[in-house]
This record gives sequence, C-alpha cells and structure tokens, in this order.
Amino acid sequence: MSLIDLLSWDAFGSGWFWSLIVLQWFWHGAQVLGVPVDCLQSKDRGQLFTIVKWRAQRRVDTAHQAPLAVVVALSFLVSVLFILGFVYQIELCAAASLLILPELVIFRLGYRTAQTICA
Repeated sequence: MSLIDLLSWDAFGSGWFWSLIVLQWFWHGAQVLGVPVDCLQSKDRGQLFTIVKWRAQRRVDTAHQAPLAVVVALSFLVSVLFILGFVYQIELCAAASLLILPELVIFRLGYRTAQTICA
C-alpha cells in the first residue's frame, strides 16, 4: 500500500481516520480533567486536590471566556458536517463528524464535572 492510498479520501477505509481514532482514545484514556492518570494515583491527597481544583477552575474560566460567536460558529460547523455526512452521504464529512462529536461530549462532561468540583 502506497502513501497516496493510505491518505485517500475514502474516510472509513483509510489509515488517517483510524489513526485519529486511536490517538483520541489514547489521549482521553491518559488524562482525567486534564490531569494525567499517574498523578491521580499519588499518595499525597492534598497536592492532588490542589492540582485538580486548579485544573477544574481553569476549565470553567476558559469556558466562561469563550465568546458567543465561537460557540455559534462551532455549533454551525458540526451541524453542517453531520448533515452532509449522514443526510447527503458524504463519507469524509461523516468521518469528521464522528471524530468531532465525541470530543464535544467529552468537553461537556468535563465542564460539568469541573463546575461540580469548583462549587
């Protein structure tokens, strides 16, 4: 298989899509709320609580500072990708939406958890 075949636009049959899926799984499996898993297994609970609270507060502050235009543009882009992918059967858009939608769900769950920690 040549490099051109590997990078083809046939999304689900190409290596780039599956490589990005594996990268996403690795990234989200290695961190919880932005804190590496090996830090969560630390014996020093005071230091761990400080790090987790700091990361959670940073996530909440970042979400509050995001302007409305960015949220609207991102929502529009994801909606267009989803419609082009699953209504109009454009495979590249379906693959992109299947890469982006889990990220948004994970971001939302992380944000709600960060709000709970900060409260």
